[in-house]
Amino acid sequence: MPWKIHLPAFNRLDVVVNNAGYGIGGSLEELTDEEVRKSFDVNVFAVFNVIRKALPYLRDQRSGHIINISSIAGLQAAPDGSLFSRQTCGDRFVGSYWRTM
Repeated sequence: MPWKIHLPAFNRLDVVVNNAGYGIGGSLEELTDEEVRKSFDVNVFAVFNVIRKALPYLRDQRSGHIINISSIAGLQAAPDGSLFSRQTCGDRFVGSYWRTM
Protein backbone atom coordinates (compact mmCIF):
# COMPACT_ATOMS: atom_id res chain seq x y z
CA MET A 1 0.00 0.00 0.00
CA PRO A 2 1.54 3.36 -0.96
CA TRP A 3 1.71 5.81 1.90
CA LYS A 4 1.85 9.55 1.46
CA ILE A 5 1.40 12.33 3.95
CA HIS A 6 -0.27 15.35 2.43
CA LEU A 7 0.25 18.68 4.23
CA PRO A 8 -1.10 21.38 1.91
CA ALA A 9 -2.91 23.78 4.22
CA PHE A 10 -0.48 24.37 7.07
CA ASN A 11 2.67 22.63 5.81
CA ARG A 12 3.25 20.86 9.13
CA LEU A 13 2.21 17.78 11.09
CA ASP A 14 1.33 18.33 14.73
CA VAL A 15 -0.54 15.19 15.84
CA VAL A 16 -0.64 11.60 14.59
CA VAL A 17 -3.31 9.31 16.03
CA ASN A 18 -3.07 5.52 15.68
CA ASN A 19 -6.52 4.16 16.45
CA ALA A 20 -7.04 1.31 13.98
CA GLY A 21 -7.48 -2.15 15.37
CA TYR A 22 -9.78 -5.05 15.84
CA GLY A 23 -10.10 -7.95 18.21
CA ILE A 24 -10.23 -11.52 17.08
CA GLY A 25 -11.69 -14.06 19.46
CA GLY A 26 -10.63 -17.60 19.98
CA SER A 27 -7.74 -19.42 21.54
CA LEU A 28 -4.47 -19.41 19.67
CA GLU A 29 -4.79 -23.01 18.46
CA GLU A 30 -8.21 -22.22 16.93
CA LEU A 31 -6.95 -19.36 14.74
CA THR A 32 -5.57 -19.89 11.24
CA ASP A 33 -2.26 -18.42 10.07
CA GLU A 34 -4.20 -16.10 7.78
CA GLU A 35 -6.31 -14.77 10.68
CA VAL A 36 -3.24 -14.22 12.85
CA ARG A 37 -1.29 -12.45 10.08
CA LYS A 38 -4.22 -10.20 9.17
CA SER A 39 -4.67 -9.29 12.82
CA PHE A 40 -0.95 -8.47 13.22
CA ASP A 41 -1.04 -6.42 9.99
CA VAL A 42 -3.74 -4.16 11.42
CA ASN A 43 -2.97 -4.17 15.14
CA VAL A 44 0.85 -4.06 15.05
CA PHE A 45 2.40 -3.36 11.66
CA ALA A 46 -0.02 -0.56 10.74
CA VAL A 47 1.03 1.27 13.92
CA PHE A 48 4.70 0.88 12.94
CA ASN A 49 4.03 2.03 9.36
CA VAL A 50 2.19 5.18 10.40
CA ILE A 51 4.91 6.10 12.90
CA ARG A 52 7.64 5.34 10.35
CA LYS A 53 6.05 7.69 7.81
CA ALA A 54 5.36 10.49 10.31
CA LEU A 55 8.71 10.57 12.11
CA PRO A 56 10.72 12.38 9.40
CA TYR A 57 8.22 15.27 9.48
CA LEU A 58 8.14 15.41 13.27
CA ARG A 59 11.93 15.28 13.52
CA ASP A 60 12.38 18.02 10.90
CA GLN A 61 9.93 20.23 12.81
CA ARG A 62 11.45 19.21 16.15
CA SER A 63 7.90 19.03 17.49
CA GLY A 64 4.70 17.02 17.31
CA HIS A 65 2.90 14.21 19.07
CA ILE A 66 2.11 10.58 18.34
CA ILE A 67 -0.92 9.17 20.14
CA ASN A 68 -1.34 5.39 20.11
CA ILE A 69 -4.77 4.32 21.28
CA SER A 70 -4.92 0.72 22.43
CA SER A 71 -7.10 -1.37 24.70
CA ILE A 72 -7.30 -2.38 28.33
CA ALA A 73 -6.79 -5.90 26.95
CA GLY A 74 -3.04 -5.19 27.00
CA LEU A 75 -3.21 -5.17 30.79
CA GLN A 76 -5.96 -7.73 31.43
CA ALA A 77 -6.39 -10.50 28.87
CA ALA A 78 -9.69 -12.20 28.20
CA PRO A 79 -9.68 -16.02 28.07
CA ASP A 80 -10.43 -16.08 24.32
CA GLY A 81 -8.44 -12.96 23.44
CA SER A 82 -4.81 -13.97 23.89
CA LEU A 83 -3.74 -12.76 20.42
CA PHE A 84 -5.40 -9.35 20.73
CA SER A 85 -4.03 -8.91 24.25
CA ARG A 86 -0.48 -9.62 23.10
CA GLN A 87 -0.81 -7.13 20.24
CA THR A 88 -2.30 -4.43 22.47
CA CYS A 89 0.50 -4.92 24.97
CA GLY A 90 2.92 -4.33 22.09
CA ASP A 91 1.20 -1.02 21.27
CA ARG A 92 1.81 0.09 24.84
CA PHE A 93 5.51 -0.77 24.48
CA VAL A 94 5.81 1.17 21.22
CA GLY A 95 4.35 4.26 22.89
CA SER A 96 6.75 3.93 25.81
CA TYR A 97 9.71 3.56 23.48
CA TRP A 98 8.98 6.71 21.47
CA ARG A 99 8.53 8.78 24.64
CA THR A 100 12.16 8.07 25.53
CA MET A 101 13.56 9.43 22.26
